[in-house]
Amino acid sequence: MTSYKLYSTLLLSLSLTLTGCAKSGDDETVTETDGGTTTEVTTPEATLSVANPITDIELIFGTPLNFTVADNTCVDSSGADITYSMSFSNNVGFTLTNFTQLTGEATELGVVNVTATCKTDAEEVTDEFTITVVDQKVDPTVNIEALTSTTFKSGVSVALKAIAQDENVWGSIVSYEWKQTSGIAVTLSGTNTDEVTFTAPDTDDKVKLVFAVTVTDNDGATDTDTVEIFARHPLSPDVSISFPLTVGVYDKEKVDIFGNVQESTGDSLDTFVVTVDDVEHTPTITGNTWRVADVTLTDTTDINVLATSTNGLTNFDEVNLVNNDVYATTINNDIVDIAVDESTDEIYVQLSGDDPNDIKIQKFNLISSNNSTLTVTQPTEFGYTTASPTGITFDSTSGDLFVSHKVAVTKIDLETGAQSVVSDSLVGDGTDFGFITDLHYDSASDALFVADNSIGQGVEINKTTGDRTSVTFFADTSILSMTIDSTTSELYMVLNNTVGESARIYIVTSNGSSIAGQIFADSDAPLTDLALDEAGKTIYFVDATGDLIKADLANSTKTTVISNFFSVESIDDETSPMIGLHYHSGRNVIIAAGRGVDGTNKILVIDPESGDYAKVATGTVD
Repeated sequence: MTSYKLYSTLLLSLSLTLTGCAKSGDDETVTETDGGTTTEVTTPEATLSVANPITDIELIFGTPLNFTVADNTCVDSSGADITYSMSFSNNVGFTLTNFTQLTGEATELGVVNVTATCKTDAEEVTDEFTITVVDQKVDPTVNIEALTSTTFKSGVSVALKAIAQDENVWGSIVSYEWKQTSGIAVTLSGTNTDEVTFTAPDTDDKVKLVFAVTVTDNDGATDTDTVEIFARHPLSPDVSISFPLTVGVYDKEKVDIFGNVQESTGDSLDTFVVTVDDVEHTPTITGNTWRVADVTLTDTTDINVLATSTNGLTNFDEVNLVNNDVYATTINNDIVDIAVDESTDEIYVQLSGDDPNDIKIQKFNLISSNNSTLTVTQPTEFGYTTASPTGITFDSTSGDLFVSHKVAVTKIDLETGAQSVVSDSLVGDGTDFGFITDLHYDSASDALFVADNSIGQGVEINKTTGDRTSVTFFADTSILSMTIDSTTSELYMVLNNTVGESARIYIVTSNGSSIAGQIFADSDAPLTDLALDEAGKTIYFVDATGDLIKADLANSTKTTVISNFFSVESIDDETSPMIGLHYHSGRNVIIAAGRGVDGTNKILVIDPESGDYAKVATGTVD
């Protein structure tokens, strides 16, 4: 700041008028000269000064300004009244009200030069300062996009994509730099772009390669992310660990560990070794699955499986467990449903609540442990921004998410985050929806299926046109949930005829006109979701007591997997919390999300054989 003193024009005029008119005792000096006398007027002593200079202001763009000159900025030793005013140049969007108050939000970056004036009847002083509007000073972020698989056979082309963001208003990513930091050297293409490609190197054993990408924004700030991938011989055995996971709180000190192992065509498995914290365990191998029962887990258990074929080729998988640790993001909203991308192990949890701001999708990755809120954008004319969701499903063909609302089905493009209407009263032909309570995608027909509780129908939806075709009709019944067997096109639908009557799971043949059988669920509570193991021909649901039940479709027998765990509530409307279930056919586990009997939300990964489970996320409903 810079201060200046100015004298009042009135005071200077008075001084000039009084020249030569002084009386005895006046404040003047008379000097004799050859031409006569000259009166020298003594400048009066200044009484106004800047006591507390205004400091320069730095304002982050988007922060509102509300500035008034403080009353103690200037003082007058004679006690005269002081008035304040301001003027400025190079304005960037602020408003000056009554020359005394600067308010508003900047519309651009820049430096505003402000002059504050303190004034009495006799004199005035000024104080100059600046308001500098700067960007948000947020460093860029970069994450390497999750891969469908982290292991590649030799000779396969691999692409790594960086997802970078600069949240500064005027920020931008100006450069990418990819490097390989370890492993067999490969030739990288596109090292200065957001995507780099290379060919998996030749190797007899499974080997690790590490890559890093660094992004720089227009302010010179940087961020770096790394990724590990593995290369293996094309004829080496397939092997994986399905359970336990990297992150989780486990219900027992000892749990079963299991996974998959399969030799390559034309070869056979020679040895298969399971090591837990450097101690070898003998697995039981049944078909293409392996299992070791009652393994003690510590907070930092390391699990390694190594398969060797008769031709000497090897492959391995490993899990470095962080026991008693859950995902950082908690789930403090009502759980509606879940969808799972089995190719990437991404879990999408649809959330809702009384407040429209509670409507969001939380995603969790079982491999990388990354978790975040899905960013969704909606067009201006989108009519379901505040409509409570009732279901969610993943389209394994297109890679899109589909969400059901009470009277509509919408799509979320996961590449862009754009949400659009697929089918409602204005889009597609067919009977209008009444109250959709569940939604599923069928890969065999590449179509969507919904359970409409209000009109008592199972409805097939064309993803492209939005046309609606009834595939089942049950008079005087309430359809609560459903799933579909993509290998047989059979629908499994949960029905309740009257309140208090046990729910029944009907198996409906592909033509929708006949019922192949039914399973009595022994539950008078709503079964809000079903999970189907197509290969094992078993179906899973949560009954009225909160038990997770496994039903054998071949003989309709039922066994309890977990007892008294979930809290089952009535479905009063589309805002009621529900339970989401999914059978992960690659891992042979059940993924369940819902409210527990203790009132907290949980996401569980469950071994359907032993009942062991990992709690991977929790939350308390606000």
